[in-house]
Amino acid sequence: MDGARTARARNGAAPGPEAADTAAVWALITAGLLASGRPELRRTALRAGLAVAVAAPAAYLVGRRMLRGGAGTAAWPASHAAATAAFAGSLLGGGHPALSLPAAGLAGATGYVRMYDHGHRPLDVLSGVALGGAAAVLAHRVLPGGPPVDSQVRVGEALRTPQDADGAGVVVVVDAFSGPDAPTGPADRAEAVATAMRYLLPMAEVVPVHDADGLADALDEAAVRAKVLAVAGGDIQAGDAAQAALRHGRPLLVLPVGPDTAFASALGLNSIEDAVHSYQRGRLGRVDVGEVDGRVFLNSAGIGEHPGSAAHPHPAVRLPGGAWTAEALALGRRLSTAEPFSLIIDGRRRQVWGLFVGNGRYHSDALLPSGRDRLEDGLLDIRVLEAAYPFPRARAVAAVLLNRLGLSTHYRTWFADTLSVQPVTDRMPLVRDGGAEVSCGPVTFRKQPRELRVFTGFGD
Repeated sequence: MDGARTARARNGAAPGPEAADTAAVWALITAGLLASGRPELRRTALRAGLAVAVAAPAAYLVGRRMLRGGAGTAAWPASHAAATAAFAGSLLGGGHPALSLPAAGLAGATGYVRMYDHGHRPLDVLSGVALGGAAAVLAHRVLPGGPPVDSQVRVGEALRTPQDADGAGVVVVVDAFSGPDAPTGPADRAEAVATAMRYLLPMAEVVPVHDADGLADALDEAAVRAKVLAVAGGDIQAGDAAQAALRHGRPLLVLPVGPDTAFASALGLNSIEDAVHSYQRGRLGRVDVGEVDGRVFLNSAGIGEHPGSAAHPHPAVRLPGGAWTAEALALGRRLSTAEPFSLIIDGRRRQVWGLFVGNGRYHSDALLPSGRDRLEDGLLDIRVLEAAYPFPRARAVAAVLLNRLGLSTHYRTWFADTLSVQPVTDRMPLVRDGGAEVSCGPVTFRKQPRELRVFTGFGD
């Protein structure tokens, strides 16, 4: 039988499975995913690489230990099968259907080669596959994926409401300082938005605001006379506009301008053109808003060095390991100059580094929340990073990283519709959708379920 296998190998039989049994196949697939330019595929590639890096050494170490104890064989567990199962399992768990068939074929071909041409026992291969599967699960915990690539965020009552195609009744408030820095300056940036509006919605009224302190007043005045209140800016400006829209009972149209436009992206609006199209198609839905200290937030709020405070590392930073590495380094850098403090959270005193409160449930338990499936779930996503002694800073970073494996006891997460927080001292630093402010005295985080009417990119 071994001679027949050797003869078949020499005669070149089954070239496809033999080719599948090489690291070159993994390298080609990984290179293709990394070169795709799509963040979710690059994350899948990193996850697969991590799984292989765990599975192959683990198979070697397990086999060596069993041999020392007099059990197993030199081929148990099959390291090639373990590594390939880890790689294929990472692709299968990435939420990309187009990768599922090649991944399954790769795993099956490797198992075939190991038994048919290399003389491995079925038990050797199956044990390797089990070990590789465990490595894939571990990698998914460390680098969790987001929602399926083509999924839509759910909003409440996504209705088609006819609107004037030319924008009659729309008042657009433009925050001239919300966009990226440019040599032309804020005045020309505001004029650029106004020019786009004249082309896309010629009947809309455009109100440029050149004083950051005057934005709230401008939004209130615009909401009084508008049928639809629109704002051009980032998350902070969208939150201020939501406050005015709720106060005056107006639907909100968010025109994404600037680097921090997570709320618009969650609505499926990645450009001014997307937003105008959603308005012209009448895609109107209802979403939750969070509220703290009398002000609304659309994405998240927090206190101190909360688990989302390192969510925006410098865009030029590209570190091995992706966001996971960047998160750990960013948190460590911020904690190097911070001090833990005491809060009374829902009646219980805690020594903490910070508190994160998300408007809706975020996908992962990681330091950097990875997005939401729903904007109308009625929940606050609460995360507390507790201080532990000795070595509080090192243990804080470890708590966040270990939480991805379900092993942390100092990074706590839960869901609720209200949360009361009282400072032990007189003041505490609040962060609301990226904007910093100071609160004196106790505050309550709460939800306003489906209160905000907003135009979305979904609903056809």
